[in-house]
Amino acid sequence: MSVVIVGTVGIDDIATPTGQVTRVLGGSGTYAALAARLFAPTALVSVVGTDFPEAHRQLLEGRGVDLAGLDVVEGETFRWGGRYHEDLNTRDTEFVELNVVTEFTPRIPATNADFIFVGNIEPGIQLSVMEQLDPAAFVATDSMDHWIRGQSAELAEVFRRSALVVLNDQEARMFSRETRVPKAVGPILALGPQAVAVKLGEYGAVLAADDEWFFAPGYPLPEVVDPTGAGDAFAGAMLGSLAEAGAFGRGRGGDGGVDSRIRGNDGPDDPSPQPSPARGEGAGPDDPSPQPSPAGGEGAGPEDPHPNPPPARGREPDPARGRGPDNSPVYPPLDKGKGRDDLRRAIVYGSVAASFTVEAFGVERLAAVTREDVEARYAEFKRLVAF
Repeated sequence: MSVVIVGTVGIDDIATPTGQVTRVLGGSGTYAALAARLFAPTALVSVVGTDFPEAHRQLLEGRGVDLAGLDVVEGETFRWGGRYHEDLNTRDTEFVELNVVTEFTPRIPATNADFIFVGNIEPGIQLSVMEQLDPAAFVATDSMDHWIRGQSAELAEVFRRSALVVLNDQEARMFSRETRVPKAVGPILALGPQAVAVKLGEYGAVLAADDEWFFAPGYPLPEVVDPTGAGDAFAGAMLGSLAEAGAFGRGRGGDGGVDSRIRGNDGPDDPSPQPSPARGEGAGPDDPSPQPSPAGGEGAGPEDPHPNPPPARGREPDPARGRGPDNSPVYPPLDKGKGRDDLRRAIVYGSVAASFTVEAFGVERLAAVTREDVEARYAEFKRLVAF
């Protein structure tokens, strides 16, 4: 099964306590695609300007990323510059140049992609992407504090149409107006997704689905060089792993979307303990996505900057199409057999990809990682939690 990544491709300037680099390949879509390609055929949908370096294109193509959906338009590529503080959990954005991204209208290629990651872009654009998708596709989405403050109603609709929502702990708490992660995921799950993955920075990540929890630790790296894009790599690896496992994709039955291969395959209940609240910046600060409609500036929106998300809408599935009465996808409760195990495995692979990403500036380390590297570190993760 295959993956389509919708997100930004850009050129970054990055400074951390260990050094700095300029004009390196970046963008949320870039990091996610380079992680997903380790597990499944991956296509990238984005836009760049005519100034986009050929070497950057060759790097992506050389790692097997399909760039048929990468539009090249007259103008300059999205640019971002950031400087990290000593603790690497705090950064200052020094400049953002949207450039050609202001005209970004994603067009999903005519493909039978089973897994779609709609990255951190304006919620209206995310919804336009979702309208183009096959109802059998498994859709994962990401967001950020800017959209939570200014477009929470639209973002709630994005989450309602998602099978998997990926946020960091601060974003989850902000969206739900809850101070603890175990409570914050409740309003998100009530909107309709099968699961929520919450990134906890250096502490790992947690998966919430129905009344079950699963915790993946962070990898104990002695040194972190650059956290940029680690959260996006986390999400891309999750989708790639799910695509490889094939539990949720095309071929699902007409009962609302459960794959015929996992129906009736209930494994033993193995609920993981509920995590205590953690503090951090996600599986690493995500590569900043552009803000193509910053009307009124950062945080513009209703008087209450953290409005309650709208209540979940009742949706009875259309058995023939796997959609609700408003034609949006309907995802069934998470299967407690193969589907649950695949999600748990995917969140660990996400943490593995994030741990590699932070070892060098930009995409340098992630682009060099092989599947053998991934499996070796995955085995280390298993040893970390064996008792």
